[in-house]
Amino acid sequence: PMPAPVTATAPNAVTSDSVWAENLRRLRWKAWLLLGWLVIVTGKLVGVVRVHRRLARLLAEARTDTESPVATLLRDLARQVGLAAPPRLVISPMSGSPFVCGVVTPTLVMPQAVINTLSRQQLRAALLHELAHVKRNDLALNWISEIARIVYFFHPVAHLAHFGVRFEQELACDQFVM
Repeated sequence: PMPAPVTATAPNAVTSDSVWAENLRRLRWKAWLLLGWLVIVTGKLVGVVRVHRRLARLLAEARTDTESPVATLLRDLARQVGLAAPPRLVISPMSGSPFVCGVVTPTLVMPQAVINTLSRQQLRAALLHELAHVKRNDLALNWISEIARIVYFFHPVAHLAHFGVRFEQELACDQFVM
């Protein structure tokens, strides 16, 4: 029988675990701060992706409307407002408020319940409000403020500015309708 080989580690031998531990100790607080910032920003970006997936599902369940009286009214109002082309109109079975989405190809999402309950004058006002968002290019501005809010999540002014911009957009679109 052969004796088992003897392996001895020298007192100063470097193992991969000790190198890793030493490197972690050397990592400065700024690097930890950057790592924490990256983790939080990544989490917030994942949240944005989830919201956009939900929006994509909502749009997939909605039907495109090109021939109804609402679509005709939308085309007429878009022309009056001065848009080169009206946004795509989709009718959603979900309840809620009308909204516009899509920076490159704007889409106006109109819940069926809203169409059923509003008078023609109220429907006209709601469509004009959403067309004002398209004309003012609010969707692109919202992306800019949302990105700033994600990057500067730790700064309260970024959140206040974002919500202030959104509030002012709504007021401007309401004033446009009036």
